[in-house]
Amino acid sequence: MKGSLTTLKKEILDQNFSDIAQLFIDSIIEFNNVEIYITSGDIFLHNHFSIDDCAYGLDSHEIYEKPLAKAKTLSYMGAITYYELSIFWGFVEFLVTGGFSVFNDEPAQLFLGSSLRDWKYGELVTYKIYIL
Repeated sequence: MKGSLTTLKKEILDQNFSDIAQLFIDSIIEFNNVEIYITSGDIFLHNHFSIDDCAYGLDSHEIYEKPLAKAKTLSYMGAITYYELSIFWGFVEFLVTGGFSVFNDEPAQLFLGSSLRDWKYGELVTYKIYIL
């Protein structure tokens, strides 16, 4: 690789992001009675505003040594509440933007986009992420 140090760092990060994305695409997250099959996602690098200006900072208790999946509540202008599903690993957040959810024996529900519509399971956290 030739180029400035910044260019080299960006090329290394781009490759690592691609590797992380490929790791989580087609994986399964298992919460208590809900399983999520991931088909797409976006990656954010937190605490590095010069690289990713969309990423907010993480507190030290939010930096995980092994991948952790979270379904979390968010709101828009304090009125509309919705859920997003992310996998956190170190300073990286993999935001799930598409897949299937299965609850017990109910038919699979498809979703596309970061907002989990009709999510009725509340906030959930798990380390049960199965790489296929």
